[in-house]
Amino acid sequence: VMKTAGTAEAWIYLERNASQGGTYQTIFSNFLYQHLVNDFLYLEGGADLFQVIPTLNVWNHIAVTWTNSSNDQTARLWLNGVETPMTIQGGSYALQGIAGLARHSGAGQYLKGKVDEVRVYETVLTLSEIQQRYAEGLPKHQLVKQ
Repeated sequence: VMKTAGTAEAWIYLERNASQGGTYQTIFSNFLYQHLVNDFLYLEGGADLFQVIPTLNVWNHIAVTWTNSSNDQTARLWLNGVETPMTIQGGSYALQGIAGLARHSGAGQYLKGKVDEVRVYETVLTLSEIQQRYAEGLPKHQLVKQ
């Protein structure tokens, strides 16, 4: 069950984009995925998206924060320490909770790549906390030979 606010973060290494594989790529199950039409990152259950495409064949740090209350339902995404604006396309979504990692709870929507250092917090991290976690993980993920 998703708490009223939180943060999920991970380092991801994509070997292909969703459009190249012909299926969605799930990052956080029931929460965040890469769309097969445009490779942007979408929130599960709605049309709202972040117009960003993680770079292939390098480690990318992704952090998503959310607030899910009756009067405030928002999500924000940072890719490599830089916030990406959300594009609202109408409709509503329900932040239901993170059910897993790199795999959708339904039809074979797997992430083609690697995942490292996954963390989920029951609090919304600040910009400086997200940038600090990115900076701390950067040396390790730049040195990893693939």
